[in-house]
Amino acid sequence: MAILTKLKRRRTTLDIGTSFEKHVSDYLNNELYMNLRRIGGANDGGIDLKGWWWLPKPKYKFGPQSQSQIQIQSQNRSSDIENLKRIRVIVQCKAEKKSLGPRAIRELEGVMNNLNYRNNRLLTSSTESLSFELSQDKNLLQEEEERLNIKDSIGILCSQSGFTKQTMLYSTSSNIPLMLIHLPGGKLEIDDNDDLDVNMPNSDNTDNDKNIPGIDQKKRKEVQVESLWWNKSLSEGILGNSIELRKTIKSNGISVGLWMNGQKVGKCGPKV
Repeated sequence: MAILTKLKRRRTTLDIGTSFEKHVSDYLNNELYMNLRRIGGANDGGIDLKGWWWLPKPKYKFGPQSQSQIQIQSQNRSSDIENLKRIRVIVQCKAEKKSLGPRAIRELEGVMNNLNYRNNRLLTSSTESLSFELSQDKNLLQEEEERLNIKDSIGILCSQSGFTKQTMLYSTSSNIPLMLIHLPGGKLEIDDNDDLDVNMPNSDNTDNDKNIPGIDQKKRKEVQVESLWWNKSLSEGILGNSIELRKTIKSNGISVGLWMNGQKVGKCGPKV
């Protein structure tokens, strides 16, 4: 006679990492209005999330003119791509107990440099093969080059435990556009209700996967942000000093939003 017993589910590294990746994805997509998807897998190339970030272009570049001349072209979701800037986003998620050291930044830099190298080769080979065919249509050639040219790329490192002082200093001097985010949430929580019912000794239970706890099975809460920071390569380089970060104190913690010329930036980009 089979005896019904309970075994406590063990937290695997995969479960912990997946839970945090989903948490990060929720924050970046819903709070910073990015368009990212999870990668995962053995051949992910060190990338957990990737996608695009659409931001409005200012009418004028920052310079001698006053900020009052800078106006947001589009604050809401728009199909007018000419008024928007598309930025490629690469994200690494680290659900570790200790604050991340500079090694994590060097790892992300390596991923970014490798991607940039591969994309430069793709751009060169593609434009060379298309040059002859499109030589009679300069506008079409320019459109194809712009489609392949994704030099505006940023790396985002999200940590569940924060960053050391040495990490912040190292990131400051990096020529890679970087954003560092400390999100203390997204932890995999297992209580007594998450125990597994297993028929011993000859169990043939195939429904165990349905009991795996995850962030999707719980009511989503507003994501708490401990800190969000970016280096000059991002703020002054790709963003051109046109966008700033502002903190908002809420009942459950700190929230960070994007502001441009005194206006909060909403979700931009083509409808998908």
